[in-house]
Amino acid sequence: MIFINCAKAGIVDESDLYDASNRASVAAGVDVFEQESPQSSKLLELENVFATPHIGTNTMEGQEAVSLIIAEQVYNALHGRPYQNAVNIPFEKSTLTERMRLYFDLAEKWESLLPSSLRAA
Repeated sequence: MIFINCAKAGIVDESDLYDASNRASVAAGVDVFEQESPQSSKLLELENVFATPHIGTNTMEGQEAVSLIIAEQVYNALHGRPYQNAVNIPFEKSTLTERMRLYFDLAEKWESLLPSSLRAA
């Protein structure tokens, strides 16, 4: 059996995976560990466990790109424009529940605290 975990740390019990891999009944590929940095992980001692870095958006360019996308989507949502990638909230501010509207109002107030050079047009 081959096991791959590249989703999230902590969803796999590493001691169980170690035991299964140590018996050679499981080969594993992992890029997330219970403890980051994984130098102390016993999994790294095994020849049938392959570890790679979990990069995601951990590059400077990736962080910048994600930040810009998020800022644009929040801006659009706050100004009643279409937005993407929202999870569990309605598409337009006018359709929000009163409680959700409070969060949007708070975000708009936060925007007013930014220097004018950083505010969206």
